[in-house]
Amino acid sequence: LARSNIARPYIKFDLLRPSGKQALECAGIAKSYDGGAPVIAGFGVQLPRGEKVAILGRNGSGKTTLLRSLLEDNFRTAGDLRWGHEVKIGYFPQDFRAFLDAHATPSMTACEWLAQWDAAASQEELRGLLGQMLFRKDEGDKRTAVLSGGEAARLMFCKLMLEKPNLLAMDEPTNHLDLESINALNVALQRYQGTVLLVSHDYDLVDEVATRISRVATGAVADFRGVYAIIPTPSKPGAERWDAVDTVDLDETARVINKLIADGVHGLIVLGTTGECATLTPSEYQSFVACVLETVKKRIPTFI
Repeated sequence: LARSNIARPYIKFDLLRPSGKQALECAGIAKSYDGGAPVIAGFGVQLPRGEKVAILGRNGSGKTTLLRSLLEDNFRTAGDLRWGHEVKIGYFPQDFRAFLDAHATPSMTACEWLAQWDAAASQEELRGLLGQMLFRKDEGDKRTAVLSGGEAARLMFCKLMLEKPNLLAMDEPTNHLDLESINALNVALQRYQGTVLLVSHDYDLVDEVATRISRVATGAVADFRGVYAIIPTPSKPGAERWDAVDTVDLDETARVINKLIADGVHGLIVLGTTGECATLTPSEYQSFVACVLETVKKRIPTFI
């Protein structure tokens, strides 16, 4: 095979030092806006060092709200939270562009923006990180104001690699990445020795990285720890995206689920109609969900 000429970034998240055994303990976390109904209510968790939690839910369910409620003391409405010994957080916000701009001057270059996060870092180290993330030669001298969405995201990853946190909190980090960058992030998170809080709609990334699932729905958070499988909404012929179920045949759906349970799966994540592969009518989707629930019959947790 001919060698590919596609440029691939290299992401490697190192730890300056590990955190304590318990990275996070919290209870009663709640958030409401302007006195309205709580978006998050009564959330509590004990998060051991090295756990990699995927925060899932439909659009608008409160995933970002949950993450911010954990990270920002002045954001949550109620709750007790304690970070573990020497926890150092690296944060990739969903609106990373606003974060980047808030910490930049109009004339600031990418290299100058990166340098502010570690005053001891040498130009060689800074340029090396930029090179890993495909900022070639003088591209590190581009003004942050003219960076594309993908370039700004890659600069954020440079920041995280420079800081060497032992807990990564990432909110939809793949939104502006190309396939090569998504693959590099996937590998980096799998190899990362620290703790991860990950909000993502990229179910391949979730499937390969997460050791634990927190699903947000109607103000509540269901926490699941164990072996799980992602069951996509089946696609009609010609629209297949996932390989676990690719038919609207409900008997086949039941067979797939029973085999997963027999193989030791402890939980199911069922992608809803907002999934990228969903092509069913509402009635077809309802039949699919009914089939899943009838097959499982509460033997294992099922998140729909």
